[in-house]
Amino acid sequence: MKSKIVRITLVLFLAITANVFLFSQATLSNEEGWIYLDTPIVIPAWGNEIVDIPSDIDIGRVVVELEQGNWHYLVIINWESEYVVIASDEYLETFYVNSSLDMEYTVDGGRIEIIFEKPVTIYNGFVEIYNRGFWLQDVTINKFQLLPIQNESPAITSISADPSELWPPNKKEVDVTIDIVADDPDGTDDIVSTTYAVDDEYGEYNVPETELPTDGVILLVADRNGNDEDGRVYSVTITVYDSEGAMDTERVDITVLHDMKN
Repeated sequence: MKSKIVRITLVLFLAITANVFLFSQATLSNEEGWIYLDTPIVIPAWGNEIVDIPSDIDIGRVVVELEQGNWHYLVIINWESEYVVIASDEYLETFYVNSSLDMEYTVDGGRIEIIFEKPVTIYNGFVEIYNRGFWLQDVTINKFQLLPIQNESPAITSISADPSELWPPNKKEVDVTIDIVADDPDGTDDIVSTTYAVDDEYGEYNVPETELPTDGVILLVADRNGNDEDGRVYSVTITVYDSEGAMDTERVDITVLHDMKN
């Protein structure tokens, strides 16, 4: 498998042939913002498949699975003239992508996946797939998908409590500050909610999941049984959510000490 980022402006000579070669209409389905083939399609040598797009769609990935064949080109085009050229030689195991868009790609046998750095809008119009093979050979596409940006879950990189030990056990509420550092691997500040929940070892002061105050301060009761030599443990679970509902969870423990030694 190979992966790299390419920043190449496509030479547009392939586009001028769009109107003179055979084409047919592919049958695609649209579900939850992504478009896919219901059945495999065969593109004849120097033929086209034109796919109507019923509405604007933002895509983040393109997945193509090809049946084994000789050297061929597949060109995916939107009506704003953004071109993605896929060339694959399954015998020589060479592969490249040309585009004015920034992207990463992977290839594994006949499966090609392109991941765009930023969403690409395909406007109300069409996507066109070309077969441009030197051997004048039909190409079978077993899978063709236009997918949304793949959301990555946020990540909590550090968590701490201050204080992490409560003393004296005078049955009073104590301010405990939960400090967390979290980010979103997507490269945007996309964390929209941070919650906490408290699991009290004694089961008396459990707190169900609720929004963490902006200052990170929660209240815990400094109390424990006199015969609890390990002290009372409050387990605080922190969860961060992004705008897509993806989340990450970490836990920090706060102990009401039995004595100053423990």
